[in-house]
Amino acid sequence: IELDGDTSKLVKSLDQVSSKVERVGKKIEGVGKDLTTHLTVPIVTAAGVAVGKFAEVDKTMTLTNQTMGNTAEEAELLNKAMQDAASNSTFGMNVAANASLNFARAGLDATEAANALAPAMNLAAGEGGDLDTVSAGLVGTINGFGDSFESAEHYADVFANACNNSALDVNSLSGAMSIAAPIFNAAGYSVEDAALYMGISR
Repeated sequence: IELDGDTSKLVKSLDQVSSKVERVGKKIEGVGKDLTTHLTVPIVTAAGVAVGKFAEVDKTMTLTNQTMGNTAEEAELLNKAMQDAASNSTFGMNVAANASLNFARAGLDATEAANALAPAMNLAAGEGGDLDTVSAGLVGTINGFGDSFESAEHYADVFANACNNSALDVNSLSGAMSIAAPIFNAAGYSVEDAALYMGISR
């Protein structure tokens, strides 16, 4: 079949367009593969890590609730306190859950743990301390003075002031205060007196 000049030009133009479309298609395919490698895979990986951490937190909180013997309402109270504390701290949910479990093992109920959680996390974060050590120190000190865990924030402030006004580090202070608290309390001294003595005797 013979093609006239116009038809021949049209065929050539269509061939060129087809060739360009094919090249663009290959480029798009390449971009798709690149996105899969550099975007989708990291997102999937991050999602997997998040799911793993959530499962770990859920397992820890289940154990905490069992240890405390929490009702559904008490479990919700503690869970909310944990979320609030974690959202305002450098520590994450998994660390908050572990702290809650430590409180449970120390004999605290859900309300007491909810009151102590944020002060302990903020104190440990603010003074660069170990959360387990700081939590145990606060619990021991509050119990040693026979006080309520509603005062946990006040005790955390006393600890922080003692560290900031002396050479004490919060881990050392926490351990010392939990041991000395019942002695100071029996002698009629306050937690402020005890913290001041610890700072001076350092």
